Amino acid sequence: MVKSLVITVLDGIFDDLVENNVLNTEELHTLGKCVKIIVHNAENLVDDITETAQTAGKMCRDHLCNPEKQLSLDISSDGERGPNTPGPHNLQQRIPLSS
Repeated sequence: MVKSLVITVLDGIFDDLVENNVLNTEELHTLGKCVKIIVHNAENLVDDITETAQTAGKMCRDHLCNPEKQLSLDISSDGERGPNTPGPHNLQQRIPLSS
């Protein structure tokens, strides 16, 4: 749909340029080759983005739906990073991602 709309618009523009002697047929032919290359590269880019988005979506879905993969939140009163030592000052809470 979008491709046909773009082709229609470009055809109209190119026709006007030729009719008004802004471009000759050779220049129009060269310009057409460049537009084909741009369209081909844009199609490849859209395909790559679609494939990447599908892969990223699958990874997110797997992490969200897998009950074994849960977010672990460790909060320590001493504010230190790293492994916390057991004791009354240590609060460890497991938060499941799915309800």
